[in-house]
Amino acid sequence: MATIDPSKKLLTLINVVEVDPSKCDEVVKMFVDATTAVMSGLDGFVSSSIHRSLDGKQVINYAQWESEAALEAARNNPDTHIYYQQMDAYAKSYNPMLTTVIDSQGHK
Repeated sequence: MATIDPSKKLLTLINVVEVDPSKCDEVVKMFVDATTAVMSGLDGFVSSSIHRSLDGKQVINYAQWESEAALEAARNNPDTHIYYQQMDAYAKSYNPMLTTVIDSQGHK
């Protein structure tokens, strides 16, 4: 489960994937399956939160990694390639952004 804590200094990958609404649930499942089967077992993985837009046109993956090197190792891991191929097949476009958390607040 994601804990958004600026003091942890994690790398956050926010990937916004534009999809055909008829394929949205398949892309969500692909992200969940990839996380469960592969990503969660890789060194440096911290968490992944999958979001589905209400209109079904976008899937957003909010993933936390210990470092950019850990994320790059995951991208180069042969076990992840099938999921990247599936995303390429379903995505109209995708926009991965590497970020760090500056602030996180909740209801007091």
